[in-house]
Amino acid sequence: MTDKEYEVTYLQPMIDKDHRDPLWYGGRLVEVKYKGYTFILGAYGDVRATLLLEGGGDIYVKDKYNAGRFYDEMHNFIKSDFELADFENKGKLTIDNNNWFEILIDGPDGKQHDLGWLCDSFDYEDAVDELLAGMDEVISDIEGAA
Repeated sequence: MTDKEYEVTYLQPMIDKDHRDPLWYGGRLVEVKYKGYTFILGAYGDVRATLLLEGGGDIYVKDKYNAGRFYDEMHNFIKSDFELADFENKGKLTIDNNNWFEILIDGPDGKQHDLGWLCDSFDYEDAVDELLAGMDEVISDIEGAA
């Protein structure tokens, strides 16, 4: 991909190597400008989750505005993606709704193209790589449909 001329702007950099899942994020994460287009990687969804605390009680998070509230509320109790999966598998964490990585495209004319481009990955860095790898094909699809 080194032969491409593109500009990457991280609006919300990855928190750290232990927090890559889209649940930790909300809204626009990365913008890539390429061939007059702007590709926007975001974490979108309506997160609703409950964490059962040791010793009783629970913490409930609801984020329907892509604000990244899951991280704000849970990072002191869930230290990593590994613990996130472990807690969910053990029934300590119930996720009723979640986030996913999705890519939107603004065309050179300012028109937004929502192609329903959902990333296959649930890893922040892999989603960025997926965006970069798919730009030419998506531009071709958009321009072919015009």
